[in-house]
Amino acid sequence: MSREILKTTLTITGGIALGALTMYFFDPARGSRRRALCMDQLNNATHTVKDAVESTAHDLTNKARGILADAKSAIRSSPALENEAAQSDAVAA
Repeated sequence: MSREILKTTLTITGGIALGALTMYFFDPARGSRRRALCMDQLNNATHTVKDAVESTAHDLTNKARGILADAKSAIRSSPALENEAAQSDAVAA
């Protein structure tokens, strides 16, 4: 029975909140200003998130390139590879 009471309470609370929100945004005196302000804030948040994603992607790309360059450098200067190259040169000569 308590689940039914909780469900009913949440439904009523949600309906009241939706009604209050509707009144807030569609108020004849200030509703259009509130809607415009809300849209401005939403646009600002969208641009902020977009800039953050682009910046993070750029940073990760640079880090991946750095790791790749380090790996290539480590492989080129590996003593084991130098020994193999020297041995193969000696065999070829």
